[in-house]
Amino acid sequence: MVAIAVLAGVSSSPSAFAAPYVEQPPWGWRKASFGFGGSTRYTTTQANYGPGRGEFTRLTGDNQLTAFETNFRGRYAFWPKFSMYAGGAFSQVRAIDSVNEKTNNGLTEINAGGHFVVWRNWLIMIAEVQGGIAMSKNTRLQTAPLLHDGVSYAQAVLHMRKNIGRTRWIGHVGANFPSDGFAKKVLYGFVGELPIGDAMLIGGGVEGYDSMITDELTESERNLSINAANAGSQIFAAWDPAQTSFKVYAGFLPGRTVDIRAGYQQSFTGLRAPHAQTFFLSLNFGSVPRRGGTRVTTPPGIEPVSPNDQDGFRLDNEKTDRTIFTPEEDGFEPARIENDLRETERLLDGK
Repeated sequence: MVAIAVLAGVSSSPSAFAAPYVEQPPWGWRKASFGFGGSTRYTTTQANYGPGRGEFTRLTGDNQLTAFETNFRGRYAFWPKFSMYAGGAFSQVRAIDSVNEKTNNGLTEINAGGHFVVWRNWLIMIAEVQGGIAMSKNTRLQTAPLLHDGVSYAQAVLHMRKNIGRTRWIGHVGANFPSDGFAKKVLYGFVGELPIGDAMLIGGGVEGYDSMITDELTESERNLSINAANAGSQIFAAWDPAQTSFKVYAGFLPGRTVDIRAGYQQSFTGLRAPHAQTFFLSLNFGSVPRRGGTRVTTPPGIEPVSPNDQDGFRLDNEKTDRTIFTPEEDGFEPARIENDLRETERLLDGK
């Protein structure tokens, strides 16, 4: 059966708050399709990892930091093997120490990027490049809570996916290159997903980042703003940080082009980074334009079902325009009929 790709993509549960943002790509799209979506992350922390990996200590006294970030994106597919997106992020941070309770909020960055189909055979591989421009800068003696690292960046990620039976195994590896002398980071992640019926899935895995090129400043210079502004939390502007966390999430697929995710993430090891927990929610929409009013119907006596379970669908007749469909994997369930596989190869070749 044919599966309809949602260009907005299947959003990954977001990375831990202080990490560079990495989202699962759309695993298939059609030329001229578009989508938009967003995600929110709420993080709270009362401890930092120290110079010994995995060892963390509580912030001074009852100090605490909470952060709420919203990311938003819009996408457009220019070609069957290339799509682009643009978006930004907004943050609100509250820092509590023994003397003050301080808050700050604002637009933190605008960004743009693209996805390229690299390989679609026994393994799906999609490359992503992204650039972000900081909308505000931090100062070393700043007392208002930091909203982000305060730097622009370039980022490259390779996404991979393999279906085994009903399960999906998804991983990524990449690099983040911030400006202003910040440490360059390697990014990684691996999750497994299991669909439940037509409209749900559960997933879980690990992801993180590690510094690979050291910070140009010293640790004491970076800690000036951390102690003055963020109650001592190393959630932002940390010196040579590293963090690994586990996450679990559930997905809800209420419509043909809607994808909702909600989950929980907890760091379990790191270096000079926050020991934190994060709750996240994402919502994505996509469109698949139809041509000439062509439609899909079901045989008599069979009720229409979700596009994630379309074994009963048949084309109206032999003249139906089959190119309105996207037989690439839609992030939910792969096509299972031999004719559809041949159609997939034709579309991917742009014929």
